[in-house]
Amino acid sequence: TVRTLLLGAAVFIAACSNATGPAATPRWRLVEEARIGGKDEGPASFADVRGIVVDARGQLWVLEAGSQEIRVFDSTGRHLWTLGRRGKGPGEFEYANGLTATPDGTVWVDDPRNSRMTGFSLDGAFAGQINAPTSGYPYVAAGGTDSLGRIWNDFITVNPKPTSDEDRSSRRFRRFTVDRTRADTVDLPQCGGRGDRVRSFIRGPGGAMTIPFLPAPISALDFNGRLVCIPSSDRYEGFILALDRPDTLARFRRDLNPVPIPAAERDKEIKRLTEFATQIKAVGYSPSLVPTVRPAVEGIQIDDRGRLWVQRVTAASTTEFDLFDQRGALVAVVECPFKPPTYFRPFFKGDRVWFIVAGEDDVPQVVRTRLVTQP
Repeated sequence: TVRTLLLGAAVFIAACSNATGPAATPRWRLVEEARIGGKDEGPASFADVRGIVVDARGQLWVLEAGSQEIRVFDSTGRHLWTLGRRGKGPGEFEYANGLTATPDGTVWVDDPRNSRMTGFSLDGAFAGQINAPTSGYPYVAAGGTDSLGRIWNDFITVNPKPTSDEDRSSRRFRRFTVDRTRADTVDLPQCGGRGDRVRSFIRGPGGAMTIPFLPAPISALDFNGRLVCIPSSDRYEGFILALDRPDTLARFRRDLNPVPIPAAERDKEIKRLTEFATQIKAVGYSPSLVPTVRPAVEGIQIDDRGRLWVQRVTAASTTEFDLFDQRGALVAVVECPFKPPTYFRPFFKGDRVWFIVAGEDDVPQVVRTRLVTQP
């Protein structure tokens, strides 16, 4: 078991904090190459996508959670086949919520309600399953595969005697050996102060709701032994932590002016939150809990080269990522032509990036982009 690490326990810094002015930073861009999905009926019509993987042949696997099936497309977007269905038998799913691929070509499907992961070959044949029991499961699985071919499967443990709201459950990772016969448990370093996530909600006897625009800890896991952490999203300052020792490997930061929230937008959110607070009889609610400025950062992703993609909040309606190398040095600002959801990890492969986006009428679509470097 990898022991829990605290930020304060860091004893080694491999790179000093990096602050780079925007004028000195190259600007790159993501260019859309292909898009799959829409309102028309058929295999390319999605309702609830929970996972995407591009396999060794360049085939795109899309997990459609609404029908609990996987739809496979070639590199041109042509549908090849559909596999899986709702059920408990081999190759069937009860609550499939994520995909990952291993170097041997197998695509694995998280299915926490059936307490297992199911594997398929590149031709879509059933390739076996792995027992993966859990007390609970997230909306989208956060697992993946490291460079050795070990599968990381996230699961939730429930504390039978919680002392606080934040102590009721915890997310952990089960790391399987390459032959899938054994697994150890990995506990991640703590990112942010205890209680930060709990304070981001209003609660009452009738339910709970997230307070809009409130800063929160943001983190991303590199399955090759690192956790990237921004302790609070109102400050653009983060750490790259080692999983196997109490070390801070690098720090990164940017000095940017806060982005104000337009009064009309804030008032609209306050009205919605106040109505809900009254409905659930929330304790201690005040409209002043809603901030007047946006958090500096929306999300972090880690690509297949170990680089950090920090999705930054901008004053305009555009989307920009700050791209950092493994040492925390700023490489470029990457412009993106759409706004991807932060809860869903894109799929990175070389200079291609696949995203899940909300299309017309919020219908999910898969978009393939190419990273273009500019002078």
